[in-house]
Amino acid sequence: MRGYDACFLPDACIHQISNQGDVSTMMKRPFVASQREYHQTAPQKAIEVPVSMDIRFEGKLARAAVFWKLTAGQRIETGYDHFLLMKSQGAWRIVNLTFYSSPQLEKN
Repeated sequence: MRGYDACFLPDACIHQISNQGDVSTMMKRPFVASQREYHQTAPQKAIEVPVSMDIRFEGKLARAAVFWKLTAGQRIETGYDHFLLMKSQGAWRIVNLTFYSSPQLEKN
């Protein structure tokens, strides 16, 4: 989590799509703080790993779609992260992250 904040541009925007299809939006600072808080206080350590990735470079931007698996004790969750990245000061940084859980066990 220490380097996670640096992966985002200062004005990055994060969207979470709920299982009901509702979209919530957060800016980088409160999002990273909420992630840090979750990992510090979770009763069971959560480990998220990428299962598959598709990365495309398009002009000034890159898009990455990542199918992930999160394990926290007995709980296993899968879902997708959709990243939009831009090169800034020589490094690719996240402009936007949209993520959601998916009941799928494998990438389509």
